[in-house]
Amino acid sequence: MLLVWFVKITSAPFLFLYFKLRLKGKKRAGKIKGRVIIIGNHTSTWDPVLMNYVFPLKRIYFMTAQRMFTYKAIFNWFLKTMGAYPTDRQKADLSAIEKSNELLAKEKILGIFPEGKRSLTGEMLPFKPGFVIVALNSGAPIIPLYHMGKYGWFHRQKVVVGERIYLKDYCSEEHPSPETIAKLIDIVNVKMQELKEETEKL
Repeated sequence: MLLVWFVKITSAPFLFLYFKLRLKGKKRAGKIKGRVIIIGNHTSTWDPVLMNYVFPLKRIYFMTAQRMFTYKAIFNWFLKTMGAYPTDRQKADLSAIEKSNELLAKEKILGIFPEGKRSLTGEMLPFKPGFVIVALNSGAPIIPLYHMGKYGWFHRQKVVVGERIYLKDYCSEEHPSPETIAKLIDIVNVKMQELKEETEKL
């Protein structure tokens, strides 16, 4: 845990210069204290770092592609220390969903990129259902975040944070059907598209 805060503190000046962040709407999310799922669009391996920078005083646990844990042992250790845990993108990874539920039950904060992989065009890819299942199982609110811009010293990142989404407000089924889950994904997708339009105006 001390390593996490050491990295956050020592990297803050670098990230301040690197991201050149323009941020809007953070107060909408309210006070974040456990059992929260933060979702964002996914365009770069820098995205989890950006999410941590937007919420600097929080430790966020991330679903991370399984292949990222196949590199050197020191990198594997670093990922786990920083709160990453593996998920298989090629299938519905029940172990990753179970891990997510366990973390939320312990009042932890999850960071999830619903697209499941990076978009190479900047346009959002179709959302996978895992985050909806986790949100319904845990009752955790979803805080949507949309970012736009190139990463780098001479570029600027624009970020808009949206209001909390409680999927239970849209679903009364104890065991939602695939059709219901698809509708919930559409609801979140619409809200993300609205954030995208807001980000474009920053």
